[in-house]
Amino acid sequence: MSDTRTIVVSIVGTGLATTTVIVAFTVIIASGINARFDDVNSRIDDVNRTVNERIDDVNERIDDVDGNVNERIDDVNTRIDDVDGNVNERIDDVNTRIDDVNGP
Repeated sequence: MSDTRTIVVSIVGTGLATTTVIVAFTVIIASGINARFDDVNSRIDDVNRTVNERIDDVNERIDDVDGNVNERIDDVNTRIDDVDGNVNERIDDVNTRIDDVNGP
């Protein structure tokens, strides 16, 4: 692209440039710029697509982990309830024995 600009500047500088030549070089420069913009837009779309796919993967993993954590919390709560029930039964047994020792 800089070579094209040099040619245009050279032709204009010598006074040999015509409107047609300048327009032709302008079209060449513009088409190169448009091609670069198209390429950049395509790359941006590719990056955007890749980022969105990775975000979706991370969200799926978060959902999996969240589900596993909830299952483990439910298991722990069940165990706590079982232990609490056992402890309360033992306390009741001890209280009954104490009442039996103390009499009516």
